Amino acid sequence: MNLNFRNTNGDNFLAAWQDFSEREKTKESLCDVKQQLEEAQKELEKSNRLKSAFLSNLSHEVRTPMNGILGFAELLKTPDLDIEEKDIYLNIIIQSTNRLLSVIDDILVVSKLETGQVQIQYSQVDLPALFEELRLSFAPFANETENELSFSLDSGLLDKSFQSDASKLKQVLHALIHNALKFTDSGLVKIGGIREGNWICFSVDDNGPGIAKEDLERVFLPFEKVPMQSYHSQNGLGLGLSVSRRLVELLGGRLMVQSSSGTGSLFQFRIPLKFQ
Repeated sequence: MNLNFRNTNGDNFLAAWQDFSEREKTKESLCDVKQQLEEAQKELEKSNRLKSAFLSNLSHEVRTPMNGILGFAELLKTPDLDIEEKDIYLNIIIQSTNRLLSVIDDILVVSKLETGQVQIQYSQVDLPALFEELRLSFAPFANETENELSFSLDSGLLDKSFQSDASKLKQVLHALIHNALKFTDSGLVKIGGIREGNWICFSVDDNGPGIAKEDLERVFLPFEKVPMQSYHSQNGLGLGLSVSRRLVELLGGRLMVQSSSGTGSLFQFRIPLKFQ
């Protein structure tokens, strides 16, 4: 803006000034946009790295059991195999097939969760029967890892069934127990269920190597594999805990973890207690 002034001597002066406030606001807005774009770029790069690692790991997780299936299926064609050898080969084929099915199931569940296709299907849940099924299912793995399994239920839940999605509840408990056994050596894994008002609280507690505090939330991120000390295989897609947390949220609860390095891990979640 320009203004003309005249002093008492009759001299003319030209005064000019410019309002920079709008320019500063625009500059600040551009800085904010730049920062947001940089953060989005970092997130995209991180996502791409995780997906690349996932695809690489997926190739390994599929090829390994497939090689076991094909290799031992070929060996079964060997003439003059005795019964004991056939049983060994068949068991390896069955284990490899189950591992491959587990990989496929994880991928399908993640795909359905991402597209909102997972729906809760309520039915009667018999907790004592579910705990017994899990105990029998994990007994061989517990023996293999030289771990003791302990199941306990609140007395108020022993003779009552409640409404929930039995399949998804079993899937969550299965993933948590499997993780506990996988990362614990010659230890104790305790699975519990107690009633807290209108909620049921489930816990899976182990005395394994624990999780560093800075990694506690990372364990729930998809495709993330937090390094842990264990003598046993740490293969997997890094999806189990991520899927479990999302399934618990669908059931109306929240999955949490308490742990630190060298102290074991305690995973807990609670879901609404609904009677028919």
